Amino acid sequence: MGAYVKIGMMLCILFAMIVSGCSKDSEGEAVSTKKEAAAQISDSALNKPVKLTMYMHNGFSEDWTSKNVLDPLKKKFPQLTVDVVYKATDGSISDLIAAGNIPDLFFISTTQFGEYWDANVLQDLNELIKKHQFDVGKYNTDVMNAIRLWDDQGHVYALPHSMNFSALYYNTDIFDKFGVPYPPDGMTWDDAVKLSNKITRTVDGMAYVGMDFQAPGVAGQLTLPFVDPKTNTAMLELDGYKKIAQLAKDLFKSPEYDKRKGPKATFITDRNLAMYPFYSDVPLWVEDLLNQGVDFRWDMATIPTFKERPNIAFQVDSFDLLISRNSKNQDAAFEAIAYLLSPEPQTEFTRNGQLSALNDPAINKNYGANLKSMQGKHMEAIFKVKPAPNFIVTKYDNLVKTQLNMAVKSAENGSVDINTAFRVANETANKSIQDAAK
Repeated sequence: MGAYVKIGMMLCILFAMIVSGCSKDSEGEAVSTKKEAAAQISDSALNKPVKLTMYMHNGFSEDWTSKNVLDPLKKKFPQLTVDVVYKATDGSISDLIAAGNIPDLFFISTTQFGEYWDANVLQDLNELIKKHQFDVGKYNTDVMNAIRLWDDQGHVYALPHSMNFSALYYNTDIFDKFGVPYPPDGMTWDDAVKLSNKITRTVDGMAYVGMDFQAPGVAGQLTLPFVDPKTNTAMLELDGYKKIAQLAKDLFKSPEYDKRKGPKATFITDRNLAMYPFYSDVPLWVEDLLNQGVDFRWDMATIPTFKERPNIAFQVDSFDLLISRNSKNQDAAFEAIAYLLSPEPQTEFTRNGQLSALNDPAINKNYGANLKSMQGKHMEAIFKVKPAPNFIVTKYDNLVKTQLNMAVKSAENGSVDINTAFRVANETANKSIQDAAK
């Protein structure tokens, strides 16, 4: 019996030694992990003075850029300096390339990607994503799918800073004036045209217009490409475009439409447009009005949709951050992007009036919290619809959009039939593309 006791004691001692060894190994691994994390922090490219240049393609103001990009970065990384170059004042990316002044970072919309793709200035971010252990899976799937359209080899050239959305904005004073119920959620375009006709009239010399829209945005709901990216030829003879022309023909038949200005001016400045389906710019425009002391009563509903595509809004659009392949500070640029895409700054700029691209409903519930214009508004209209899938845009898209607008105008005023209008528009667009290509 004594022998069994001795064996038992020896086994206990041996087991204790093994456990002790394992414990030391676990502690060692934990210490090692902490050291690696500390090393990553100390090795951060933004822990020393760094200067980056960022190019703003879109028309965001200096105040917006400071509030939503520069200030958060300066607060987090005091040694980082970011100089901003604006397209509106400093020229196009082609101008900067010609001058040898290629920025480190680009802030653009997904719809503007073609220009930068063709300029061959973009860095594939996959290696930086892996190096910095960045989780791409936390972003809106629709947005990431639109970004991935640009490459079929698995490369990622952009990360989304924020999302656009579309809604039907309406002037409540006009509806009240004529005793017409406000627009409900879930209208089709046919419903919206009928509602518009109840509003459109001239009273006391003022031409009130029920609804106006811009054809390229509506085309996005049907995911209608403007240019075939393989052949660089216009695609305006697709049946979907003719559907949009018929919509315009049904809507713009009243004489009041002959006196209208552009939709923004008619809705925001003159305020005689009852309904305007558009992107998320409108609440920011209204905010500017309120800050100027102008009282403007408005609200929003879900954007009208096509019967064959219920609950599908304007196509997915995001404002993205990209890194130049010529940048000498790519790690610093990526770390700056990674921070701007983290929950704290994402929550704050969502409060300032731009949706987060993160898959976190709790963040987007804060949308517009810092805006006077959004207080008490029907915010559910933003989230009841899903953006249409994107298509590959090209640097020639704007040339084709111009011809689309002209074709719709021709069909609207009846100068030619719809088929002829789009045949001529397509031919003219192809000629413009050929001239641009030269």
